[in-house]
Amino acid sequence: MSKLLGGIQTALLAAFTLVVLLGVYAKLRHPIYTGIALTMVGFVLRGISAAGLVVGAAALGFLAAKARYEETLLARRYPEYEAYRKTTLF
Repeated sequence: MSKLLGGIQTALLAAFTLVVLLGVYAKLRHPIYTGIALTMVGFVLRGISAAGLVVGAAALGFLAAKARYEETLLARRYPEYEAYRKTTLF
């Protein structure tokens, strides 16, 4: 049963997946990651410590790597993504 539902879910995602170009996405490709990053920077600045800086830098590095990976997948799937990427911020 789970294989059947997984197949249905995959088919639905494939049918309704698109690149959103409206709202905040017109300016930022990764608004959620940007919000998380700004929040983490705020926490680090609030209580600056060596451990906080290390954890914050690692988390920011992870978000940047994840965004790059996702953009690679999007560029493969949507040829117009590269033009969108050139006109927006992170």
